[in-house]
Amino acid sequence: MVRKRTIVVISVLITFCVIGNGVVAAQMKIGYINSPKIMSLYPPAVEAQNRLQQMADSLDKELRRMQQDLIQQQQDLNKKSALLTEKAKQEKQKELEDRYQRLLQYRQEKQQELSKYESDLLKPITETINNVIQEYGKRENFDYIFDTLQGTILYAKDSYDLTDIILQELKKVKSTAKK
Repeated sequence: MVRKRTIVVISVLITFCVIGNGVVAAQMKIGYINSPKIMSLYPPAVEAQNRLQQMADSLDKELRRMQQDLIQQQQDLNKKSALLTEKAKQEKQKELEDRYQRLLQYRQEKQQELSKYESDLLKPITETINNVIQEYGKRENFDYIFDTLQGTILYAKDSYDLTDIILQELKKVKSTAKK
């Protein structure tokens, strides 16, 4: 008898939990955004990415030129090696190896500078985007707004996609991007 009562009580509790969670879930307002799409369509972000790409292209061109110079010097050394003493060859080879190491260090420093520049350039833009998302979420009474970039959404109805709305909201906000 006690066992039957326990089973009935547990069944009733499970039913209330399932129904209760369904009611809570039905009242939740959830949306998502596609941040890569926002970054590709929001004019200040596009401008920042273009500036960053120009800087990266310039750096790449400079590094390729420096690398070509080293290759040319190695080829010249190979051609002249028969005319040089063993000690002179070793000195020239050591010089080339030192220059190569300096090139690698220079490349690493420039990549770090480029990374910092990217961070500095995009920080105010991402802050503006995040502020607009938060303001929109509060104003429209959303419980959650997810970003598809995180990869946490396995399925979502298109009606929950707020990306285009956020892009429209961003048009209303004066950009804080560095000019």
